[in-house]
Amino acid sequence: MTKKAILQVADTGPLESLVVMLRSVGYECFLPDTHVRSELRGLGCDCVLDIENLVAGWGYAQPIDLPIADKTMMQTTDLYVDVKAHRNGPKIWSKWPNLEKRTLWYRINGGEPEHVVKRDAEGNVTEDHGDEICPPCPILTPNLWYSSPCKHGALVRNCYCCQNKSYSCYPPFYRFDDYFTKHGRAHLYDDPICLIHNLQGWGYGKLTERIRALGVRCHGRSSPDDLIPHSQVSRELYSALAMVHLKSSDAPGYALYEGLAAGCPLVVSRRLIWRNRMQELFIPEETCLVFDRETHEGLTDRDVDDCELAIGTALGRLRDPVLNERIGMAGRERLLSLMWDEKKQEDIQSLGQFMERMFG
Repeated sequence: MTKKAILQVADTGPLESLVVMLRSVGYECFLPDTHVRSELRGLGCDCVLDIENLVAGWGYAQPIDLPIADKTMMQTTDLYVDVKAHRNGPKIWSKWPNLEKRTLWYRINGGEPEHVVKRDAEGNVTEDHGDEICPPCPILTPNLWYSSPCKHGALVRNCYCCQNKSYSCYPPFYRFDDYFTKHGRAHLYDDPICLIHNLQGWGYGKLTERIRALGVRCHGRSSPDDLIPHSQVSRELYSALAMVHLKSSDAPGYALYEGLAAGCPLVVSRRLIWRNRMQELFIPEETCLVFDRETHEGLTDRDVDDCELAIGTALGRLRDPVLNERIGMAGRERLLSLMWDEKKQEDIQSLGQFMERMFG
């Protein structure tokens, strides 16, 4: 029997991945209507976004069409999924207690799980950003920290790893065939490209003008070379010399997915690979070229110089079409081999068993 799931998820890539996965294990997926979203915001829930605004203002692709759920359905749905359920869950359950055992946290950000709490001088809590280690509900995530062995050494109540409450994977990319499969790959290259919104805010702001001087076009909302509509991205990646990814954290990031799907070679930071445990996907000199070092420290002036040199050297090397094709296609094939696949019975079975164990 088909179950129903309401998805409080607005970003096109993660939303479509989630739909593919949930449909494969028997869920019909719905989006919350404007009244539900308004109710959620009124409860103090954060990251309750409107898809229409992301499409119109941020250049996102319109996601696959899904039916809409109203407030009545919040009382009867089999599953409620929220991108910030570790924080929003208790607020939602105060209004809809029936959802307390039916809520799934769809964590789409990377990095080591933590519980960040800010206190004033008297020790009183002023901000609680949510417990990512012992969250109040199960987790479905592309964050590979949640697939790691428990580091506690003893059973910790509600810990995601101790209680086996998480399911992590490289999620399926619904639009994978819109890139290399459709366009192939150019042999005369245009400028390299960087596709990141708010480029200054991801740890490499000091490098922005340096890489632009190297010829890298930095596109995105609030990024130096402005937004390009998503409909143009596949054609841009078809001919770009490379994609330079100036992020220190991602999980794994749909811009990265797009570059890999296009067979466009990636230049990524060692910091990104190390912080996000993506060593299976990003293998230096095999599936990508790299810069920076493995550290949580801020960029020093020497780091900035070293990163600029490493990126410039990588871009120079990638002008060789043989190396360009080898790195780009190896990255594409590696992603294909690692992604969760609705055609693989073992993937469907493992997700189905997780959902059955968590939600019955």
